[in-house]
Amino acid sequence: GGDGIRSCVESVVSPLGQIWQSAEGAEVCLLRKRVLNVLNLVVTAIGCENTSQLDPLVMPMLAVATNPQVAASDYVMEDGLELWSTIMANTTAYTADLHNLFPNIHPILARDLEFLQVCMGLVESYVVLGA
Repeated sequence: GGDGIRSCVESVVSPLGQIWQSAEGAEVCLLRKRVLNVLNLVVTAIGCENTSQLDPLVMPMLAVATNPQVAASDYVMEDGLELWSTIMANTTAYTADLHNLFPNIHPILARDLEFLQVCMGLVESYVVLGA
């Protein structure tokens, strides 16, 4: 069950930071998309109690993936927003890391409205958390 998944989270996620950092050239976008996808599955699997343990790994990745000023964000934006939404759905506390991500919403919407629904869902999640 969930306890088995939670007990092996570290072994699953520990290589992901290195993969994220070492991805170069043409493979950067594909590898980073896959890292975000795996993290999304992990956050979903571990649920509310343990998502904050992933913050040191996940939050810097989300800061890059959801920042329209980062060139590669075009390729990972959708996956980054999906992970961000999953984290917001599974978090119980408003943290400084979540606070620091929030300003990315405006530039995403200013660029185009492709992610309007997801971004409005994020804003709603922030309001529910009491941000």
